[in-house]
Amino acid sequence: MLSITTCTVCRQFTRLFQYSIESIVDVIDEILIFDDSSIDYVNTTDFTKYSNVKIIKKDFGNDLGKKKQYLANLAKHDIIMRWDDDFILYNKELMRNICNIMQEQTLDFVITYNYNISFTLDYVNASQPYCDEIYIYRKGVVTFQHEKNFPDYPVLYKHHSDLLSKSIDECLFLHMSNFKSYESLLYRNFMCAFCSQSKFSNYYEWLFYNEYKRSPATNCELMQFKLININYIKNRVYPLNSIKLLQPSLKLDILNPQLITFIRDHFKIVLTNDSNFTYEITL
Repeated sequence: MLSITTCTVCRQFTRLFQYSIESIVDVIDEILIFDDSSIDYVNTTDFTKYSNVKIIKKDFGNDLGKKKQYLANLAKHDIIMRWDDDFILYNKELMRNICNIMQEQTLDFVITYNYNISFTLDYVNASQPYCDEIYIYRKGVVTFQHEKNFPDYPVLYKHHSDLLSKSIDECLFLHMSNFKSYESLLYRNFMCAFCSQSKFSNYYEWLFYNEYKRSPATNCELMQFKLININYIKNRVYPLNSIKLLQPSLKLDILNPQLITFIRDHFKIVLTNDSNFTYEITL
C-alpha cells in the first residue's frame, strides 16, 4: 500500500463511485470519504467493507471547500490526493512512481495529464481534454478557499515558483466527467454557484429563486420546476465538435471489465444529424 491519503466529497454513493473506489482500494493506504448526501441513511456497505476506507459525515452546510479541507486536515499521510467520485485510476504503476518520487525528492506537488472522458469511452472533451490541475500534493501545500467563483478553489500556500514540483506527461486517472444521471448533470451545471451561497440548503429552491426571484408557492410547483429542468438536460442537443476521438484509444484491458460494461450499457451518444447528438442515459 502506498502512503497516500485520498480525499473525496460524495453526494451520491453511485455504481460509478463504487468502481472509482475499487480502482484505488488495493493501492492507497487511506481513503477518506465525506458523506455529503442529503438523506439520513445511505447504504455504504460496498465501501466500508474495505478496512482502508473511512466515511465521515459532518454538517458544514453547502461549503464544499470546508468539507474538502476537513478531510485534508484529517489525513494521516503527508501525501494527499484530491479524488473526485467520478475518477478511475488508470495507471497504477505511475501512481507508485509518483509516490516514490515525492518521497525521495520531497516534492510539494505533482501534475499529471488525465483524460476528461466524455459521453463514451472513445471521446474526450474537445476544449479541455485533460485534467491537469494539482491533484497530488504534500499536506499543507494546498488549502481550499472561496476564490475565482469556486467554493473549493485550491490555493497554494506559497507562490508556484517557490515550490518544488514535477509535471509528468502521462495519464494517471480518468475523469468520467458526465457519466451521471440526468439529475446529477443538472446539479453539476450550477454546483459552484450553489455551494458558494448559504441562504438555501435545497438546490431546487435555490435554482427556482434565481430564475423567478421568489420562492415556490407549493411543493408541487417546485417538483414541476425540477422535472422541467431535468427534461431539459435529457433532451439537450450537443455539437459533435464538443468532443474529439481519443488517440491513442484507452487500454481497456487494464480497466475493470464491469466498469466497461456499465458504461457501454447505460451511456450512449445518439446522432441527430451530421453535426449534433443527444445523450441517452439509462440509470
